[in-house]
Amino acid sequence: MIARLHATSFPKPACAAATWCSPTARRRIPSSRSRCPNVQRLFTKHCSARKARLMRASRVPLAPKPAIINDAETDSPLRTLQLPRTLLTPQMHEVEMALVDPELKGVTPEYVRERLSLFASEMLAGLSSLKAQAPKSLLPNEMDVSISNAAGVCPTHMLAVYSSRPTTTSTSPRKVTLFPTHQLVLAAHCANLPALPASSATHTSGTSATVPVVPLCLPAPEAFPLLQSYLYTKNTENLSSVLFPSTSTPLDKVALQRHMGLIHGLWADACALGVVDEALYEVIQASWRRLVAAVEASRS
Repeated sequence: MIARLHATSFPKPACAAATWCSPTARRRIPSSRSRCPNVQRLFTKHCSARKARLMRASRVPLAPKPAIINDAETDSPLRTLQLPRTLLTPQMHEVEMALVDPELKGVTPEYVRERLSLFASEMLAGLSSLKAQAPKSLLPNEMDVSISNAAGVCPTHMLAVYSSRPTTTSTSPRKVTLFPTHQLVLAAHCANLPALPASSATHTSGTSATVPVVPLCLPAPEAFPLLQSYLYTKNTENLSSVLFPSTSTPLDKVALQRHMGLIHGLWADACALGVVDEALYEVIQASWRRLVAAVEASRS
């Protein structure tokens, strides 16, 4: 469920600064095989006993390909663009799980991310079957939501995503897009994610809940659906095909510009949120290299 509305103003969360390092010098996130029963208790808050028996570790397909165009690049002729050769991988700082939930103290975020794959199908079923009444003007603090799929897991929060780019005038309405989400998925992957308020949906396995609405400022809101889908599925093959598909014929300039905005927007959002996922940045870098090569070929 994705809803759109216009609001004249709302609280703007603080933006975290990204730090950078070269691909060869970036710090590797330490791995761990630790296990903790608290993790399972947290997960079962979201699932009934019947759902828990149905959990499986198989990967699920990436969400449908979004139509994303970076407005800042759309009108620029390709021959005048100065593309960077690479998109730098940010220096990744690990998530502190105790700040996400006190019950996760001592549990490595890597383990939490591994376990989340068991719940991907149920959580995505909750997102795809969500029903909610979108606000028509002002952004509310909470929203009543429900899911029609009894096998799904109800989202815990509603993100009100908007662009960090300034509006044309101080009185211009700002576009806001609502995205339902499960707190643990974002919190376990995003070191720079602002603290999310408590949600009643975290402690229930029902099909309806009242969830907090959280404003989230991002450099490329258009790319957020793709980023969130990847964090649920971890399907690098599908992500690569969406960012820059393999074709037998060269892409035209409009298509190249579209993929340019998509790749750069995904990278910018991941950096802003502090996403901890080396595979994601590897796919982004590989797709960008293919894009740069295609742009150079189109100029010759």
